[in-house]
Amino acid sequence: MAPTQDHYRELMRVARQWHQCKLYKWYGFAHDSQEPSQGELALFCPACPQPGINLDLPDGDDIDDSLAWMYSRTVVMDGNFKAEHLHPVNPADEVSLMDGLGFMVSDPTYKWHLALAQETIQRSECNNH
Repeated sequence: MAPTQDHYRELMRVARQWHQCKLYKWYGFAHDSQEPSQGELALFCPACPQPGINLDLPDGDDIDDSLAWMYSRTVVMDGNFKAEHLHPVNPADEVSLMDGLGFMVSDPTYKWHLALAQETIQRSECNNH
């Protein structure tokens, strides 16, 4: 009996392409020669607070300190505080199917931001650990 080959990599590529085709179909780009522009394949989230759509922001001076949390965004990190599994083994082999069309910006825009951004290390103020 001959050993079977592992076709997991090919399966994952086809799954990503299928998902891209579904997104194009859902947003009306499937049977059209028009290409989507930046962010046109991102889903609208009615639960997310969006000023002017589902959130009426008061003037900056009128925000009560006890309600300020409602008008702020929270960024959550990975529970392990590192996401090493997301780093590609061979970055040159990575192919972007939706470069900047969904929620993430395009690769050149991201690299430009990284070149300008300065990393600041924050000291932890937690003394319980």
